[in-house]
Amino acid sequence: MATLNINNIPSPTWGFLGMNGARIERDEGGRDESFAAACAKNETKTENIGIAADGGIVNADISLAADENGELCVFLKAGGSGDIFIKLSANVGEDAVIRLVFEQSRAQDSRLVAQLDADVQARGRFELFSFFPGTRETYVQSNTTLSGDDSRLVSRTFYLGDSGDKLDLNYIASHLGRNTESDITASGALDGSAKKTFRGTIDFRRGSSGSHGVETENVLLLADDIENKTLPVILCEEEDVNGAHGATIGDLSDETLFYFASRGISAADAAMLLKNSVYDSFKRAYGGQHE
Repeated sequence: MATLNINNIPSPTWGFLGMNGARIERDEGGRDESFAAACAKNETKTENIGIAADGGIVNADISLAADENGELCVFLKAGGSGDIFIKLSANVGEDAVIRLVFEQSRAQDSRLVAQLDADVQARGRFELFSFFPGTRETYVQSNTTLSGDDSRLVSRTFYLGDSGDKLDLNYIASHLGRNTESDITASGALDGSAKKTFRGTIDFRRGSSGSHGVETENVLLLADDIENKTLPVILCEEEDVNGAHGATIGDLSDETLFYFASRGISAADAAMLLKNSVYDSFKRAYGGQHE
């Protein structure tokens, strides 16, 4: 049995909040898998990667790369009962694009631990679209380094939590180049004693003048016994930058419930409709061109 320290934030806050990171126990061993996807200069390419635990443990290493002016789109699906541990690295070349569509399937007895690292060169763009439907435990860290001038990150995360599900998410955008941009958004709905932690950090390093970053989260609470934690952070070593963050957290208002009731929809059915809409929003975010 090994202990993993994961989802650590770059600048720790008060320890009593329990949001500086997470610790999990994992069994050693398991099945090792490796995947690689790349596109050459001026090439456009689409790849599919599927990972299934099938009741055991899977350790997956994934390498993505896009050369200058290339565009790589990868659809990554992870699911099945058991534990999945993913380490993914993405190298985005100059004027290149990597689009990662990361979808987890619902399995109550499964655990997902994913580390997603991306490095983006000048005028490159990394796009990350994720859907986490809620499982026994889901831990995800996305760490994007905007190394080159005018590089960009677009991150859209959608999640659901129900029946004691645990979600622990940590998104970091490190601005190194000049005139870089990061746009991190998370949206989800929580029900049935779910526990969720979301950390979003925009880190403006020295030399990142002219850069912009925004991080927002929208959370819909559908039960009274939910544990919801949100930690937006902006770190700054540079003067000429613009950063913003915020969160909207709330439950169904009386006006909303009345609207549904006037159309013959119960509160329970209304909650189900809203939860189903989260997945529809995920598909719309990346264009839904792949099923």
